[in-house]
Amino acid sequence: DGVIVALGEDARRQTPPDVEEIALGKRVATPGFIDAHMHLEFIAEQLTQLSLDDAGSLDDLLARVAERASSLPADRAIMAVAWDESNWPEPEMPTREKIDRAAPQHAVCLRRIDGHLWTVNSGMLRRIAARDDLTEDQRQRLKTVSRDGVLREDDIALASPLVEPTAQEMRDGLLKAMRHAATFGVTCVHDVGKAAGVVAALDRDVELPIRVVAAVRQDRLDEFSPADVLKGLRGRRVTPGP
Repeated sequence: DGVIVALGEDARRQTPPDVEEIALGKRVATPGFIDAHMHLEFIAEQLTQLSLDDAGSLDDLLARVAERASSLPADRAIMAVAWDESNWPEPEMPTREKIDRAAPQHAVCLRRIDGHLWTVNSGMLRRIAARDDLTEDQRQRLKTVSRDGVLREDDIALASPLVEPTAQEMRDGLLKAMRHAATFGVTCVHDVGKAAGVVAALDRDVELPIRVVAAVRQDRLDEFSPADVLKGLRGRRVTPGP
């Protein structure tokens, strides 16, 4: 079951004669790693959306956005993730006007690597303005952020509902993210994002490749089935966390 029960000569003395042995050679075996703070949905998006983590400059980023736009119809929004201007020779922020030049016909969101800042273009700002569920405070904030298209912290909620993945895309992306983690020897993650309900549903349907301690937010309890709630939200490989 993957549990280490003995090491060194003690392990050899306790080993039955018919047990399988694996010769490591010069390789190293370690216990599974635990990632104590992860946003699984961010990893899922980085694996399934346009990832800009290795963009080497603002010009490189904009060229990739333009290339993606050339392959999509104008009514399809573009979500690109994980850019980090601090790694560039000239750490210049992508802004509304610059993104407009790369994708003038599309609505575009670019999420910075930390997730706390997005930049959007005029096409996305028009979609935000067309929302009929914005509060008066949000409409005032929209006027401010429209100058440069930079959304920080709470302002991100202006755009995020417009680019959320479908339920199936979320399931597929989360499974891909967990499998990706397993390839690095990560066997358990503490997920502090918004995916707990989807991860719990996946745990009922398939065997997850890793264990997940999922942060359960009170405002998202309705994403869990009554059966999940009755058993304390504990599944086969999912347990609730703070």
